[in-house]
Amino acid sequence: MRWTSPRRGLAGKLDAMKRTGAGFGLAVLIGVGSAWGLEPPPPVPRAQVAAGRSGVSITAKDVPLEDLLRELSRVTGLAVYFEAGLDPGITRRPTTITVTSAPLEEVLRRLLRDTSFIAGSGGADRVDEVKILASGVGPFTRLEAPPSAPGSRGRGPVVDPSPTDGERTATLAAAALTHPDPAERASALARLSEVSDEGRAREVAMATLDREQHPDVLREALNILELQDELPRERLMRFVTASYPSESRMQALDLLADSGTNDAAFRRLVTALTRDQSEAVRQRAREILEDLDVNEEE
Repeated sequence: MRWTSPRRGLAGKLDAMKRTGAGFGLAVLIGVGSAWGLEPPPPVPRAQVAAGRSGVSITAKDVPLEDLLRELSRVTGLAVYFEAGLDPGITRRPTTITVTSAPLEEVLRRLLRDTSFIAGSGGADRVDEVKILASGVGPFTRLEAPPSAPGSRGRGPVVDPSPTDGERTATLAAAALTHPDPAERASALARLSEVSDEGRAREVAMATLDREQHPDVLREALNILELQDELPRERLMRFVTASYPSESRMQALDLLADSGTNDAAFRRLVTALTRDQSEAVRQRAREILEDLDVNEEE
């Protein structure tokens, strides 16, 4: 039969349905939809995840991140945790990715490249846990993986209300160095100053000075260093002469002055800062020089 228009086509198909019975009805309606230019429903987003000796392979197009992580957990046994307060838009973000035979940690870096996270390992070379961060202080809820799949680590949501000191320190360190929000980085540093592992807090504070420019974050890093038994004098002297915010440089300069430093190198530094581009830094340097001269006279 030759169709010349959707309307004539509909009449012809209805006649055919009368002749052949109702069993032809579904095909008629589908044909009418095509004739009227209606688009078929879009395919459901799918992900293919496989794991073997050579690594993990993923092919996905516009799959919600949470669904992709759930499938990754099912296939590899990876334990996935979301922190309380995490933006739902992150977990629902459509994700497109193609990875072939890559280590699991590389897959996680690709999947979570715009997200703060920490990955842990119970063995020497195998990542078996990942936590997606909000503020970095917990608690965390474990993502449920399909329980029927072999090798699945997920058996329903599990809340981790009391991480160990080491886990908490690692979480805060990761948030301080990688969280996209400077307010969250500053908050993580403030909490890190309270942990028992002062050595780790110092390492994170020093790393922050090497990579940060936001004054609020730098302030918290310098606050950590102020609490240390030994001030990193050489590092702070380089800091105050570099291109950091003026308020941060003055804070570091005050730390050096308050530590009792009064040798020739420090005097040369402060003297040079009296010609600094920042008026606030110049003024603070002049005040410190005056204090140094008064202390010498006494």
